[in-house]
Amino acid sequence: MINQPIVHVKNKQVFANSRDVAEFFRKRHDNLTFAINRLECSENFFSLNFKENKIQPTGGGRPSITYDMTKDGFTFLVMGFTGKQASLFKEKYIQQFNRMEEQLRNQQAQLPDFNDPVAAARAWADAQEKKITPTQIGGICCEDAGLLGEMTRGNKALISH
Repeated sequence: MINQPIVHVKNKQVFANSRDVAEFFRKRHDNLTFAINRLECSENFFSLNFKENKIQPTGGGRPSITYDMTKDGFTFLVMGFTGKQASLFKEKYIQQFNRMEEQLRNQQAQLPDFNDPVAAARAWADAQEKKITPTQIGGICCEDAGLLGEMTRGNKALISH
């Protein structure tokens, strides 16, 4: 048994294979492929997110079918699953979505009110001031370094090495 769905890259796209998904969620592969074929999604969504693979067994016989699923196809399929593993997946998916939502809220909270040009300009100036931190150059702040250069330009003896 695998402890997380295995993904692989084909043509710069990430896929999960139906056999690995079946094993992870403790489902029979034939039941999983049946569920994939019965998904109530558009033909366009299905063709973009589920790639059928026919595997011809050595020695003849009927080929077996597997599906490579994109992240969207995998998520669409798994959201319909029941059981402990499916519930854990759904909980983690929701937690991750909530984290991303919080990050977006925090980014929006940092944006100034552009309806008030004075407040927007002040917010921009404050942000620029935070970016500028005095860097030490030989024990002298860079703001002072320019002045020091002006004072010593004509008198090299004042600069000690």
